[in-house]
Amino acid sequence: MEEKPVQVTKKGMPGQTIVFVTFLIVVTIALLGLAVYTQKPSVPTPITVQQPVSPSYAHTSLKLTPPVKSPTLLNTYSTNVTISSNGDKVTAAQLELSFDPKVLTNVQIVPGAYIKNPVVLLKKVDQTNGRISLAIGIPLEATPLSGTGTVATITFNEVPAATGSTILDFLPKTAITAEGIAQSVLKESTGSLFFVNQVENTTPEATLIPANK
Repeated sequence: MEEKPVQVTKKGMPGQTIVFVTFLIVVTIALLGLAVYTQKPSVPTPITVQQPVSPSYAHTSLKLTPPVKSPTLLNTYSTNVTISSNGDKVTAAQLELSFDPKVLTNVQIVPGAYIKNPVVLLKKVDQTNGRISLAIGIPLEATPLSGTGTVATITFNEVPAATGSTILDFLPKTAITAEGIAQSVLKESTGSLFFVNQVENTTPEATLIPANK
């Protein structure tokens, strides 16, 4: 008697199971998509460069006084470069300043009384490009200086046709040397705003922080 093959009937998965599996697949795809999204490289953002910070050994400050009109010389003004060493023992000063040659003319600079009998290493006024340079030092074997005083005096005339305002600025190469310190001890410098060909000149200040040397 022949044995009939046993037929195995495969039953399909219940409807609830299909729904559950489908749900798991959808959740898995969503999680994978979320993982890929969160791992993609972030967009670079601009770097904010902070202003140079004065080194701890720098204490000296320079300042231009408000320009004043000469009581005797026609159309002539003068401003002083004043110094406050704030504890530094000053041995030399390199002054580098800028001005607008279209507004100011006959610009001159002379050493002040802060350094007595100064050794003049450089003295130049570039009227074409609007630049003032003065480098002076204390005499050999002189005692380093401290305190406040006038390092130099700048005089100038107004260009007759000029109007508006102009700024006398310290340039980044301005430096102050002190005893025992190789780098410049200049902490900050303050320029001056000058109103041209006006009856009265109001001179707000503009503080400039030098770059690290």
